[in-house]
Amino acid sequence: EVLAAYERLDRTFALPDPSTFEDPTAAARAQALVRYLSHSFRPFELRTAEPAADTSIPELLDTVEELLAT
Repeated sequence: EVLAAYERLDRTFALPDPSTFEDPTAAARAQALVRYLSHSFRPFELRTAEPAADTSIPELLDTVEELLAT
């Protein structure tokens, strides 16, 4: 939901300064989530064929939850 709302504001995910948005806090939260999820994670390495960080799914979900709570 956060990413879908952000995508309507920044269709190219250029990640401009959050202060340029109507809701800077929501933009900063969405940008942090985009940056975090753009990394390759081990559970998805077989699908992306990119070297990945050794991150368990529970850890990944906990981090996403923390990013959304800030």
